[in-house]
Amino acid sequence: MTAAGLLVPSFAFAQRLDLKANVRVPGANVEARVQACANIGVRLGAIETRLLDLRTKLDDRHNEREQRLEERRAERETKVSDARDEAETRRAQATARLEAFADTDAEREAIVEFRADVQAAVEARRAAFDAANAAFRKGLDAAVTTRRTQAESSVTAFRAAIKAAVEKAKTDCAAGKDAATIRADFAAAVKAAKDKFAADRKVMDRVGTQVRTLAETRKAAHAKAMADFRAAMEAARADLKAAFNVEAEVEAE
Repeated sequence: MTAAGLLVPSFAFAQRLDLKANVRVPGANVEARVQACANIGVRLGAIETRLLDLRTKLDDRHNEREQRLEERRAERETKVSDARDEAETRRAQATARLEAFADTDAEREAIVEFRADVQAAVEARRAAFDAANAAFRKGLDAAVTTRRTQAESSVTAFRAAIKAAVEKAKTDCAAGKDAATIRADFAAAVKAAKDKFAADRKVMDRVGTQVRTLAETRKAAHAKAMADFRAAMEAARADLKAAFNVEAEVEAE
């Protein structure tokens, strides 16, 4: 199931509520009318129970998704940290090999400068990657939160509309209105609530679309960071080669 799917209240749920209450109000039978009003109250209770159940399921799914996101992020951060540590070790080893070729103070100084240039390039690349990743996570969290808020709002509005329809039916019943009129008004109110619920669902922000946009932005930022890193490394190698004629090969992160 997609991230968006976990957050959207099912319209089929609204369809299954079977809210066309069978309100029967014999015109002259006061006892039957009172019973009909009581039945409407029972109907509202059943609706409330189903809506509360839906909200609980939405919350559970959202919490499960949040937990999975956090687990994946922690795993990714661990892998990135391990990869950076390994790259740091390889760079140190490569620099040590270069130092073995240094015969003069000028060459040793050139290696020190080269090492500083490489470290600066690595740190700049890391900072750019970290910033892009943080922006992606922030955007994703905002999209998911917005989607959840919209889903909850649609359920709340649907619940309020149904409750209002039931309350009006109870009032009309107690006032002795014609049973056919009460049923027709109630059915129309329920249909309007369902239509509004469906319309709200259609205009909710699509998390998948936003994620694709965020991913493209992150990809572009990573590409630029890599291009800048390679340019900095080429410049550092050129300066080192100018100091003494050795091809500098230091592994990137």
